[in-house]
Amino acid sequence: MVDVEFNMEASDETIAAARAAEELQRELALAAEIEQAEADAAAHADPLSALDAFATEQLRRVAAYHQLAEALRVLLDRGDLFKYQKTCASITAEFASCSRRIMAISKNLRTRLAGGATAARIIDAIQSGEEKKLQLTVAIQVRAAGLTPEHN
Repeated sequence: MVDVEFNMEASDETIAAARAAEELQRELALAAEIEQAEADAAAHADPLSALDAFATEQLRRVAAYHQLAEALRVLLDRGDLFKYQKTCASITAEFASCSRRIMAISKNLRTRLAGGATAARIIDAIQSGEEKKLQLTVAIQVRAAGLTPEHN
């Protein structure tokens, strides 16, 4: 009986260690992504170039919203909740990446580029609006699909 308990404890410890390692990997990947976003933003030598980069990120967001709408359509047509959840996870990562890159662009405009503070304030306001829009979009999709929030 003691051997079984020991093995279960060892197994729990192994699982906990694996989870901690996965979390560390996620944190390292996030830190690397943020560092890259800041380096990319710093490469813009003038406000116009930074605003072009912002527009590119907004286009990525538009594409992500289209993917989100398509995922809902597939869910409603086929009832494939697993595929919907998997797609939503991928799209959530895309939205987060866009946001990190846009925040880096805003920071660069505000702190490094002459005349960029006003543009940074506008971008920050757009970011705030995008956050609210995404929350509303998710709420609408959850309701349309008849899901509870824990399903999404």
